[in-house]
Amino acid sequence: MGRNRLLSFIPWVFWISACFAVPIWVSTLQAHWDFDVYARAAHSLHIGHDPYMDGIAEQERLHRDGQPPSDDNVSYSYVYPPVTLPLLRLLGGLPHWGVLAYWLLYVAAVLAQIWVCMKAGVAQERYFLALFAPAAAFFPGLAQTATILSGNIAYILYGMVLLAAYFGWRRGNWYWFYAAVLLTACFKPPYLTLLAIPVLSARKQWLPAGITGAAGVCIFAIQPLLWPDYYHHFLRAVAMQFSYNSDFGSSPAGILGLVLFLEHMPYCSATWIFYLAYAVPLFALLVYLSRRYFEGTFTFEQWMPILLCGTILLNPRLIEYDLAPVTVPMALLVFRHILSSSNRLRHALLTIVLFIAANYAAYSSFYAARWTECLVLLAVFSTGSWRLLAQLRESSVVESESVEPVEAMA
Repeated sequence: MGRNRLLSFIPWVFWISACFAVPIWVSTLQAHWDFDVYARAAHSLHIGHDPYMDGIAEQERLHRDGQPPSDDNVSYSYVYPPVTLPLLRLLGGLPHWGVLAYWLLYVAAVLAQIWVCMKAGVAQERYFLALFAPAAAFFPGLAQTATILSGNIAYILYGMVLLAAYFGWRRGNWYWFYAAVLLTACFKPPYLTLLAIPVLSARKQWLPAGITGAAGVCIFAIQPLLWPDYYHHFLRAVAMQFSYNSDFGSSPAGILGLVLFLEHMPYCSATWIFYLAYAVPLFALLVYLSRRYFEGTFTFEQWMPILLCGTILLNPRLIEYDLAPVTVPMALLVFRHILSSSNRLRHALLTIVLFIAANYAAYSSFYAARWTECLVLLAVFSTGSWRLLAQLRESSVVESESVEPVEAMA
């Protein structure tokens, strides 16, 4: 009894340690850099300036001075579409308590991401998840980074989407999910790929997902007509994210774009062709696995981590905060791989060594971090998908063996 109480108390020790670690971490690093971008853009709007042009001017000044972008030398522009500017103007007029409200919502969204993803665990996995959950925010994509301190709105958007997905899974009502995705797409159009979640995990969702996707595309497409100047400046700001900051992300397409950019080669067409070359078969694989899930070949708990990791891989541009929502599913897939191996101790030790090596590589440089995040996500997703496919093969063999005697009797 005493031993069980001690074991149940350990996760609480980890959570308390994580809570104390955050303010210490903030005191040693420059924090809320993305939130500062929003604040500067809101201030620009408040004084009647163009927030895109103000950010571009600052980036060009730093570029002329030869100061490379870094977390200590923030030179990011506001890179969300013009449709978000009315909301930004509204937020810019809020009193100081509005800033506090944002950060409270931010913390709640981070916890919501972790809580929803923990639902993929079965009974014998819940203690592992309880131990890992306090560390999940510090290791997005299983690679340590300070991105949780950025204040990026993506954490709020993902928390909202995953909570809506959870209610969709539990109650079969996906309307809130589609509304959440449509709102997130106003900030980040690539997030329309999240529409794969209901399509691949619930029946009869192709039509509402298609309508939502079309609505998201229309919202983006109409903006050049409504705000032509803002839209043009928005595209300039986005282009400078690549040309000045090398911010291609950690997706396979982003890695190719980064390599071509560093080699001073054209990257736009090549990255989109490469993206389609892997995204189409990836989606086909997810559709195939989802059909078997609907047939009852494997459970929702087995399917959910693969579904979320695969959906995130469909995003053509992944940054650390895009990997944060799948950190718990990735850890769960690694844990299941270890448990399914014939030599658990050896696989556990090998996993620890690879985890340390990946984090050392990610910490060593900006470019190494991008490569590491991409390779780790691909390795974990591939391993988890292979296990599901193996399970399908095993079930097919069992079915064929059970049918053969009946045929022989006939």
